[in-house]
Amino acid sequence: MNYEERIEDLISENELLQLQLGDLELIIQKKDEEIGFLSDSMESAASLRSRIDNNLIEIEQLRANGEAAAQKTLGVEMINEELEMSLLKEIKEKQKQSDELKGLHSVRTELEIITGELDETTSLYAEIHKVKSDLAAATSRANLLENENAELKTAVQELELLLKELRRQKLS
Repeated sequence: MNYEERIEDLISENELLQLQLGDLELIIQKKDEEIGFLSDSMESAASLRSRIDNNLIEIEQLRANGEAAAQKTLGVEMINEELEMSLLKEIKEKQKQSDELKGLHSVRTELEIITGELDETTSLYAEIHKVKSDLAAATSRANLLENENAELKTAVQELELLLKELRRQKLS
């Protein structure tokens, strides 16, 4: 692969990485919004858990109250079961949110890796640009030297013709 093709490949790869970076930044922005929502949900879950704990304490106190509590046991068990179901549902949701949060951290790590690669590609692109510029300057200098060389050859030929003419006139 020649130098110019390599440069074009790097430029294409750089543009593709920039598009991917833009996409990842949009994904991260959406995930950051989800993180904010999940944080709010986790705070409300902690409050709900506290309420559930308080309710469970009350249930235990009711159970300890002897015969009056025995009549209420059926209702308390139903409430306890509902609370347990609610708690299980909340736990499952929190686990799901935790998994999503781990996914977001994974996406963030990938973005950091891609950003590093993009930074590296950008510096390579700058080097390529400098080499192209140096190459163009060298090519321009070579063209100038070729033109100068051609002019000098023409001047030498003219001088040789003039010298021949002068020798012929001197001999005649």
